[in-house]
Amino acid sequence: MKSRPKEEIERKDAQIAKLQQKIGELVTDIDIIKEVHHMAKLDPFGSGWSSED
Repeated sequence: MKSRPKEEIERKDAQIAKLQQKIGELVTDIDIIKEVHHMAKLDPFGSGWSSED
């Protein structure tokens, strides 16, 4: 079996960490979209947001 240089392993580990962070950001975005969609369903004639400012 061919052994990989330490630098290649570190580069791949950094790439994996970056992709895992991006996945976390996308999951957060999906959660926000789901919440906004839920709020819009509660108020089908409005934006889902209250304008009581």
